[in-house]
Amino acid sequence: MLFRLLIVALLTPAWAWAAPRVLTDIAPVHSLVSMVMGDLGTPELLIEGSSDPHHFQFRPSQARALAKADLVVWVGPELTPWLVDHVAALSPDAKSLALLNWLPVEVQPTAEQGARDPHAWLNPEIAAGWIEQIAAQLAAVDPQNSAGYLANAQSASATLAAADQRLFDELRPARARKYIAAHDAFAYFAAHFGVNIVASVTDVEGSSAGARRLLRINRLIGQERIDCILAEPGQTGTLPAILKDAGIPVSELDPVGATIAPGPGLYMALLDDIAKDILSCGNGGT
Repeated sequence: MLFRLLIVALLTPAWAWAAPRVLTDIAPVHSLVSMVMGDLGTPELLIEGSSDPHHFQFRPSQARALAKADLVVWVGPELTPWLVDHVAALSPDAKSLALLNWLPVEVQPTAEQGARDPHAWLNPEIAAGWIEQIAAQLAAVDPQNSAGYLANAQSASATLAAADQRLFDELRPARARKYIAAHDAFAYFAAHFGVNIVASVTDVEGSSAGARRLLRINRLIGQERIDCILAEPGQTGTLPAILKDAGIPVSELDPVGATIAPGPGLYMALLDDIAKDILSCGNGGT
């Protein structure tokens, strides 16, 4: 395989090669793709900052970028259902990699029957598996640089494994505490690292909590010691009264790295920030 790639490289003039045009949905996926591409190219990020992936407003400039893409790497329709039709209509010839189809661990359940929790990037074991799939797809659209993508993927996976072990050790104190999540976005992170989230206020799509769920949360607060409420940026002021009045510390966790500069370093920084915020809240921080 490597010999064939070398022959192709020698027979292809330098001017004939252009980096594949890769479009990604959210910043954590963009970061994983950036790790694999390395110096061989730069992916484009579709959903920047704190924009809601579930209900994103697609702009004409982004439609043009999608139409030019050779490869679209996204979590899947569970996170961005609106992207399905756009990919089919604007980029029918591009390869599409829906990462949620590649899960090396058990899918986290949701409140909706048959639904899949899309926030799987928060488990580094899953992210490592996605890196392999990203490298394979990049090699398919750019076989001349297959060896480079594979080497970058191996390096990124090793870095992820080291960070995974470090965070598992650092989060040991959190495994003795109980948390309530304002949004059901951290189940993969919690399951992987043993963080005990006993309830969530809203579902994976951020839909408002019904009376039955609020009643269950109220009972939990009365029966158990809840150490911390895990909210996303901007959610603290919108928490239900039963949580505001309970006097439980609140920590804001960002699942997409909205305040971190996009690029290969974002994913590791995202995991570090989430772990730090969980630990500080359960340890007397707010």
